[in-house]
Amino acid sequence: MAVEVNLLSREALADPYPLYNQLREEDPVHWDSRLNAWLLTRYAEVAALLRDRRFSSRRVVANRADLPPEVQDAIKPLDRSLSLGILFQDPPDHTRLRTLASKAFSPRVIENLRLYVEELVEELLADAPQDGCMDVVEKLAYPLPAMVIAKMLGIPKRDIPLLKQWSDDLALFFARGRATAESAWKAARAVSAMTECLAKVLEEKRSGPGLDFISQLIAAEEAGGVLNDEELLANCIGVLFAGHETTTNLIGNLVLALLLHPDQVEKLREGGSIMASAVEESLRYESPVQLMSRLCSEDLEVDGRAMKRGERVLFILGAVNRDPAHFPDPDRFDVCRTDNRHLAFGAGGHFCLGAPLARAEARAAISGLLRRFPQMGLAQQTLSWRPHMAFRGLTSLQIDTVGSKRDTSHRHQSRAASLRV
Repeated sequence: MAVEVNLLSREALADPYPLYNQLREEDPVHWDSRLNAWLLTRYAEVAALLRDRRFSSRRVVANRADLPPEVQDAIKPLDRSLSLGILFQDPPDHTRLRTLASKAFSPRVIENLRLYVEELVEELLADAPQDGCMDVVEKLAYPLPAMVIAKMLGIPKRDIPLLKQWSDDLALFFARGRATAESAWKAARAVSAMTECLAKVLEEKRSGPGLDFISQLIAAEEAGGVLNDEELLANCIGVLFAGHETTTNLIGNLVLALLLHPDQVEKLREGGSIMASAVEESLRYESPVQLMSRLCSEDLEVDGRAMKRGERVLFILGAVNRDPAHFPDPDRFDVCRTDNRHLAFGAGGHFCLGAPLARAEARAAISGLLRRFPQMGLAQQTLSWRPHMAFRGLTSLQIDTVGSKRDTSHRHQSRAASLRV
């Protein structure tokens, strides 16, 4: 029997997990006519197929089949920029770009950034109200990764406010599965603005290099790394978008999960490795990136279903990371969960390069919040999730900084009726 689901509905965007469960149980390799794509929701299959080279990352134009020809023609510069980015490459080009980019995410670089991140958290929370409410997304979850990415790329502080709009426009373009003309135009303008901004930084860094990401890529290029300016700018755009968007969601989702599960906060006070474990559990429980897409590079078969060359496949990470066949009691948020091999950062050759930095930012953010507001509580009755299928994050998250005891006995599983998108 065919399963009918709509992952773009208002209810699904607020709480997708009931539909994920239905798909995983009834039709784990599902053809979705709305999205014109296959949806895969079981851990074992997705973990294996993310490493399967028959599923190509060269998928730039896969989400815009419905766009008018004149729009598709007008956004060709957007397609060109995206196609040069590491996220949309297969080996050997992907291998070459990843080898170069990984130099900017070495353990030494991440350790230096960790100290900077901890300083930023203290700075951002220094003027937080002690006797009222604070929006965690606005005051911490958004500015922290934006400031870190700006430092990595050598972007002037005066341009940091622009990062949010650029990132939001790109997120909207990718987030609903199929692009609209409006989202395509906005994404094209965002990439054009990013390119202009980063080109100025590139020119400055050629004459006066530093320790930032662009300077390291320039050094790699000059050492024979076979990286031209167009590729360099395209990959800096990818770092700017991915490093900001996903980490903002990670921090907001983790804070919310802790507020809804005060018993887990008490475990964090034990210190040690529990903080790192809490970040991993949040990545699993409320994955900031809910799906990864690929294209079939040849005709193939998965679980008896025939996939054709050129068809799009969506690996639904939000469903995979709650697969009961791999995670015992998957709908329970447990900061002490062991053997937590989630796929929130992907797997295989495209495993997220920035994962160590995202983890460091989330740990610093939670540590800072708990230190400053040890009795913080949830200060809003309804939650507003961004209207994105691909990225899961809150538009705002108000906390009570006084620490008055709020009723947080409700759990994520029962919240759908009270949430709004």
